[in-house]
Amino acid sequence: MSGPVYLTLPREVLARPVNDIEVRDGPAAVPVPASPDPGAVDLLAERLAGARLPVIVTRSTGADPRTVKLLSDLCLRFSIGVLEHKPRYANVPSSHPLHLGFDIAPALADADVLCFLDMDVPWTPGSGEPRHDAIVVQSGPDPHFGAYPIRGHRSDLSITADTRNLLTALSAALAGRPTDPGRHDRLAAIADRARDRRREVLDAASRAGGTIDKTFMNWALAQVRPPDAVIVNEYWARPDLLGDLEPEGFFGTTPDGGLGWGLPAALGVRLARPDRTVIATVGDGAYMFANPAACHHAMRGHNLPVLTIIAANGRWAAVENSALTMYPDGHAAASKDTTFSELAPIPAFEKYAEASGGHGERVTERSELVPALRRGLHAVREQGRHAVIDVRCA
Repeated sequence: MSGPVYLTLPREVLARPVNDIEVRDGPAAVPVPASPDPGAVDLLAERLAGARLPVIVTRSTGADPRTVKLLSDLCLRFSIGVLEHKPRYANVPSSHPLHLGFDIAPALADADVLCFLDMDVPWTPGSGEPRHDAIVVQSGPDPHFGAYPIRGHRSDLSITADTRNLLTALSAALAGRPTDPGRHDRLAAIADRARDRRREVLDAASRAGGTIDKTFMNWALAQVRPPDAVIVNEYWARPDLLGDLEPEGFFGTTPDGGLGWGLPAALGVRLARPDRTVIATVGDGAYMFANPAACHHAMRGHNLPVLTIIAANGRWAAVENSALTMYPDGHAAASKDTTFSELAPIPAFEKYAEASGGHGERVTERSELVPALRRGLHAVREQGRHAVIDVRCA
């Protein structure tokens, strides 16, 4: 996966004279993306064409925005279901007629051909497995992720290929192959049910009262999100609840990311895409780890207005959930002691933005959230000021 590189050398080394070394001008050549083996593509095309319920599963193919249309067109043209499992990018429009949703469990239970595109963890062993009689395909520049110390996901066909090259070759290989005439309708019915469930979740969130929760935050963001917005998510934003996202419209935490990645990443996106509205969706812990004073100072100094929406629930939810999941009968679970994951007292996060000339608001009531988000977007889009909406939530 391409991305920024940070390189540092000691000053003592950098200060030494350079003798008898010839430095060649110009950048090094970028390796050509891997192309798939034609025989493997034909075999995959044969398996997909002959399947009763074929599904392509993706997480990060949208890192190359050119694949979004390729994948969408291929699945629609050849009646193949597409599913996004814990997506890190906008991989395919959620309104795609054969988009089966974001929950992989039904696909693992029902699909007879599963094609995973460049996924390091295609499924979580113990939480669900492909059917014994299903054909499992893994494809990517390194389909078995050989650099990982431990990885044993089953694969009946492994294809080494850049995803764009694979989709291009696969589309040509599928052309003219007959498919089950009832397959499109079966997949479309599954896709409709998945969309209905998402609408039900959002409708319930919009009508509910009481404390703000993260589902309601997604509903509220969906109401105000500009079409050109780029969501940089480190915690609570859910692509399944936000509607269709443009290519390069969503960036989730990368495998090598950590707490505090989201806010600086949003600055980088704003720098690279000055014509887009950038929204950072973070938790209170992630926000503090990002060194927010420095981030907002940089926003002001470099004219990088970003809207930051903080889900401030006063705890390290990931730490707490991991401990209770790993040790359900341990001390923390038995004593209900969560002091190790509490963040109280919670700072007034909105003041970080104000300290550097930005717009800051704190929200505690559901009725306040959408208007506050609109004001934050106005500050970013119309006034060129960074903004923080500090949402106190469950």
